[in-house]
Amino acid sequence: MKMKNALDNERHGSPPVQESLQTDGISVKLREFYRQLEQEEIPNNLLMLLDKLDKAEKASAAAAETKSDE
Repeated sequence: MKMKNALDNERHGSPPVQESLQTDGISVKLREFYRQLEQEEIPNNLLMLLDKLDKAEKASAAAAETKSDE
C-alpha cells in the first residue's frame, strides 16, 4: 500500500513523505538564515554603489527625454 501512495504522490507532483520531512528541515534552516540576513546592516560600499546606479539611471532618463524632445 505504501508503494501506491508514493506513486500517487509522484503523479500529483507532491514529494513522498520522507522527502517532505527532509525538505521541512531545509526550509526551517533557510528561514532562520534569511531572518539573520534581514537583521544585518547593508554595507556602506553597497549603498554607495546603489546611489551611483540611481544617479546614472536618472541621468540616462533625462538624456533620453531631452533627445526625444528634439
